[in-house]
Amino acid sequence: MGSVDATYALAYGSSAVLALALGAYVLLRRERHVLTVTLTVYLVANGLWSSAELAALWLGPVRGRLVSGLILPAVAVVVAACWALVQGVRDVTWRPGRRTLAVLAAHPVLVLVAGVTDAWHHWVLDADGAGYAWLFWVHTAYSYGVVTLCVVMLLVARRSASAPQRRRIATLLLASSLPVVGNVITIATLGPDAHDLTPVFFLAAAVVFSWAVLRQGLLDVVPVARAHVLEMLGDAVLVTDETGRLADVNAAARRLLAQVGVEAVVGRPGAMVLGPVAGALLGASGRHACDVGTSRLVLDVRRTELVDRRGRALGAVVVARDVTGESEREEQLATANAALHAHLETIERLRADVAEQAVRDAMTGLHNRRHLDDVFPVLLDRCDADGVPLSVVLVDVDHFKAVNDDHGHAVGDRMLVAVGRALAIGLEPDEVLVRYGGEEFVVLLPGAARDVARVRAEALRRGCADAVVDVRGGTLAVTASAGVATSCERWATPSALLDAADAALYAAKRGGRDRTVVAGTGHVRLPRPSLPSDAPRASTAR
Repeated sequence: MGSVDATYALAYGSSAVLALALGAYVLLRRERHVLTVTLTVYLVANGLWSSAELAALWLGPVRGRLVSGLILPAVAVVVAACWALVQGVRDVTWRPGRRTLAVLAAHPVLVLVAGVTDAWHHWVLDADGAGYAWLFWVHTAYSYGVVTLCVVMLLVARRSASAPQRRRIATLLLASSLPVVGNVITIATLGPDAHDLTPVFFLAAAVVFSWAVLRQGLLDVVPVARAHVLEMLGDAVLVTDETGRLADVNAAARRLLAQVGVEAVVGRPGAMVLGPVAGALLGASGRHACDVGTSRLVLDVRRTELVDRRGRALGAVVVARDVTGESEREEQLATANAALHAHLETIERLRADVAEQAVRDAMTGLHNRRHLDDVFPVLLDRCDADGVPLSVVLVDVDHFKAVNDDHGHAVGDRMLVAVGRALAIGLEPDEVLVRYGGEEFVVLLPGAARDVARVRAEALRRGCADAVVDVRGGTLAVTASAGVATSCERWATPSALLDAADAALYAAKRGGRDRTVVAGTGHVRLPRPSLPSDAPRASTAR
């Protein structure tokens, strides 16, 4: 790198650092006013521009691509920021709307897209990158047009401005001339691969702009506008100093205090003059209920502490809103919601009771056939997925018709309840017991193979002997028969398993009752020494 290039590098580097540093200073120095934000955007874009020019010193032949892809979009942002700065100078209450922002962003975005894709169409630079193409000149003409319009607007504004404002506008007009002169010289004498000092001239203009904004009082009118806005706010606003004395109140605060019979006296301690609302207005942020005579006032209060740059307390700003009506409506809504929630809980409880009753046998309290229809396919699929069998036991009370005929249906019903209770007592946690109909009961044994199911069925069947009821002259006991079927390829559906268990049950009946038969194995009888007779019997002692 030669001495000339080193000089340019120093200029670009200094310009980039100064632009970015000044942008940060402007953004942090003042509140977020449109002038300070716009000036920050201007400085950041100028810093990027200078950084790109600095990079071009090392990239050499590809400088033209930097011009199209980065430098021109940065220039477009600077031009848009210049226009926004002038609008803010002409009217400090000006705020750009969405449409204005879209129009201002259109130029930088279009230039950026065209620059990134220039290698395909060569609208910004010619094919060999040695000269500018038509879109570059359109961009340049547009930029000069916007800058010229800004100058014209400043001249018009200066004619009707006050003497101090005219001096400020004259300063801005002088600053605007610096980049114009520098850019004209650059465009007229240099090509795309030459060094361009225009960003340095734009930075000089930005320095003057910053001085005008921060030192010449361009923002002095903002507090006046704020005072007007504060007075027009619908929320009550009170300002206190560090000792708690009232420093200012707006119209809404005066109206609020008048409702509670209080006159706000600026300069007096708030605790002494705010009466029944002093605790709410001088306390922490939140919702506060105040008793005012026989009525109740609810205030939503937001408190913000004021500090200087060194962190020392200056006072506080209190914003309050009367939310009495809203609070009453919320309380009514909460009461209604609580009642509705309780009602829904009652409905859900009743629904659950009805659903449970629908799958329960009213007499025995056991699950009924509807429940069996629901759980049987699920258990069978689960056992099949786990690779284990599912066994079904069909239990039938022996000679139950004789019980009804000899002792009456009331005794028969009590006997069924007792049998169901005896079967339930002998049930394992994962087994399912259902009253299938009449004097028949079904037990599902998940994971039980045929031999295990036979043992379980026999235990359950023998447990039925414990089912006794009192009758005239003593007690009555019964025996039961059981048919067992275990899932396999032959019996792979609930209906097939039930049919197989039913066939085994009938085999047990034909074989003399009081026994267990397993489907597919023939008649199997395990003796019952405790019940010598297979018919219902009445005895005087157990």
